[in-house]
Amino acid sequence: MPAQLGGMIKGAQTNLAAVKDRVTMVKGGAEFLPGITAVDTPGHTPGHLSFLIAGGEGLLLTGDATTQQIISFEHPEWKFAYDAVHEQAVQTRKTLLDRLATDKTKLLGYHFIYPGVGMAEKNGTAYRFGGELTACHRSPGEARHRPRLLAFGLSSRQPYSRQEARAGFAS
Repeated sequence: MPAQLGGMIKGAQTNLAAVKDRVTMVKGGAEFLPGITAVDTPGHTPGHLSFLIAGGEGLLLTGDATTQQIISFEHPEWKFAYDAVHEQAVQTRKTLLDRLATDKTKLLGYHFIYPGVGMAEKNGTAYRFGGELTACHRSPGEARHRPRLLAFGLSSRQPYSRQEARAGFAS
């Protein structure tokens, strides 16, 4: 594990120990609730899971297997500073994006720009996030949380630019 995660790991261990009698551990491949299956996506952390929700077109909650819908898709081979096992995280991301693009399964990324739901689309040797990128912002006279459509990372009013999105990644 990266040294910078030491404090977070200790905090997680302390917090989980406090509720261990109320937590049910699940493993990849287990349908632990009707229509919700755990999917092994190791690398960000050992034992990292994503969750596949059945019904309709399906939806995969990727957790931290994909951390950003520009960089994780355009450069799945880049290493994210906070992945515990870099090479495994890269392989997991590539495999996951390929599966999602092939199966045309919707995905939701926890750290994606709101609303964070879209599709992985093959784009040469990489991928593209196919979905609406919006950001909530306030301007005088506007509703407090009115979403605004963004042009897939090309808007100067996006919460961060492509260059800023690269922070924390290494090629």
